[in-house]
Amino acid sequence: MKLNRLLFIPAACLALSLTTTSCDSEGDDNIQWWDWSEKEGEGEEGGETPEEPEITEANPDIVALGWTNETLTLEEQYGNIPDYIQMYKSPATLCEKNAYAYIAVADKAQVTLEVLGDAENLYTPSTQYEASLAPVLVNGGFFYLNSLSLILREGELICPNVQVDSPDWTETYYYTPRGTFSILKDGSIDVSWVYTLLSGVSYSYPTSMPLENGVVPSASYPEGGKEYTAQTAIGGGPVLTKGGQIINSWQNEFLSVSVDSNRPRTAIGYNPTTERIVLFACAGDGIEGVSGLTLDNLANVMNQLGCTESINLDGGGSTVMLVNGNEIIKPSDGKQRNVGSCAAFK
Repeated sequence: MKLNRLLFIPAACLALSLTTTSCDSEGDDNIQWWDWSEKEGEGEEGGETPEEPEITEANPDIVALGWTNETLTLEEQYGNIPDYIQMYKSPATLCEKNAYAYIAVADKAQVTLEVLGDAENLYTPSTQYEASLAPVLVNGGFFYLNSLSLILREGELICPNVQVDSPDWTETYYYTPRGTFSILKDGSIDVSWVYTLLSGVSYSYPTSMPLENGVVPSASYPEGGKEYTAQTAIGGGPVLTKGGQIINSWQNEFLSVSVDSNRPRTAIGYNPTTERIVLFACAGDGIEGVSGLTLDNLANVMNQLGCTESINLDGGGSTVMLVNGNEIIKPSDGKQRNVGSCAAFK
């Protein structure tokens, strides 16, 4: 102990003053040297110094792609994030372009995917956060004066995908199923093309429907259709990946989504190997000094992340990601838009 060592100081000094100094080894034999160093591995109480617990990376496959786990850093800044949600920041480049992106990766068995919004009103993501208090939230589907993308919550269809679209609104009308990300009633994940008839009956299809003027989807067309029911779902489009293949069906879904332009992007996907749901958002339009990604870039990134099933959500100035209500991907408009829906982890 430190107190005992101090008591030896006068005695040691007295011994040195009474001893004839010499450069040979004989003088050293008359001096009893005190070992001032603590025993290795002992603290003041003589116990071993505790080792810090080893942290196991929850998603090593994502880290191997160059993404950095930022969960603890974001928690220090913005508050608690549940253990079953991990946050990752992108490498400096994606698809050989300067990039600034985040993904939220959640264990399907533990997380609740919330789809926020209604059929008539638009809200900023921050307003939706205040109602939900979800730890992670991104903007969702398309909108104009109201949501144009499917919102399904607790088994109830709140809003269908837009039922008709047109390039001219005079002669040509497309009744096209749109990409939808669903958690089915048995808990499984499904990405498909969903259309709701005027009767209120919805159908999902395993493939997109070719653009055909005036042709309305039905139970038998496109092929493989079945009546659609789900527990939770969000619409957007196009489908980016399905069955592990890059699909990018924007043409058949008749979507004008700046396909070949570098823009901010938002997406949702599922990795069946790790059983993780992924929310993706990247900056663009000069925010964080980056331009963004093309739609093909986005499909490739989601595929690289192991998301065999994924859809695009609204991008551009709508893209935003919040952690406990704080923007970690900021909107390129300079402020949040009022949007039709949001997807959130809770």
